[in-house]
Amino acid sequence: MGRPESPVDTAADAPTPAADAQPHAAVPGRAPRRYWRYPAAAVALLAVAAANFVLGRQSAYDAGRSVPSPAASAGPAAGTGRQLRFGFEDSVAGWAAAWNAANLRADLDAGLADTGQRSLRLEVTPDAGAPPAIGTDAVAGLHPGGMVTVRIYLAGSGSGQIRPYVQDSGGGIDWSATPALPLTRRGWTTYDWQVPDVTVRRIGFEVHNAGAADLVIALDTVIW
Repeated sequence: MGRPESPVDTAADAPTPAADAQPHAAVPGRAPRRYWRYPAAAVALLAVAAANFVLGRQSAYDAGRSVPSPAASAGPAAGTGRQLRFGFEDSVAGWAAAWNAANLRADLDAGLADTGQRSLRLEVTPDAGAPPAIGTDAVAGLHPGGMVTVRIYLAGSGSGQIRPYVQDSGGGIDWSATPALPLTRRGWTTYDWQVPDVTVRRIGFEVHNAGAADLVIALDTVIW
């Protein structure tokens, strides 16, 4: 009867691990070191630093350039074509009495302005049933139904009203449907009025003086 073969000594045949692959001896009370984690952590730190550098460069670039906001780019009159037509800086700019000229004096006022350094000063005598009017035929760009904006200053303690009109292509006077502006509060007032639905040949204002003394007002910053 044959002798059973001796079992193979597998432990003797197994290769001996390299010395640098041997685990480090454990120190009581301390977790084993994991040196293989440090290269990954270093790579992660370098990636974060690179990202922060790029973001910093981009922020510096954005801070250095001027990027207007949508509101600033649009402007208050964007898309409407409205612009300043009269600032009365050099002359009365074609404005003259339209009727009852004897009751009106118009001149530049270098001591009062809403835009620039001057305005159009109007001195109006008491009505006596003949209120004067002042206007201009420099109406390029103004169309039927358009809106006109003007700044009006009331000086002193007088009172009255100012009423806008349009002279059409046939010479007729067409009053604006916008109510007349009462002249009762001293200082600057913004007045918006609508052009009647007619062909515009001339625009202007009739000024009523409800007091017993001359009424002094100023016109400036005419826009359409």
